[in-house]
Amino acid sequence: DYDKILFFETSSNIHKIIVHHMDGEVEFYGKMKALENILDSRFYRCHTSYIVNKDKIKEINKKSRIAHLINNDTCLISTRGLKLLVK
Repeated sequence: DYDKILFFETSSNIHKIIVHHMDGEVEFYGKMKALENILDSRFYRCHTSYIVNKDKIKEINKKSRIAHLINNDTCLISTRGLKLLVK
């Protein structure tokens, strides 16, 4: 369910992605680019390693380029990603 997903993150295990959701996290095989292409407009690739659910962002720290989510997790935001995310 997309409404429960907070963000996707690349794993330290090669070729794996971690999905962080309201009930925990799950690791699976996949590629960020393929995932980015099948997700709807709620999701935004804000960094090479992160795809964030824009509806779950509590605040964005522009200076340190970090998105704070509703469950107090954080995601890094690239410089280019910050400009597009703030729009």
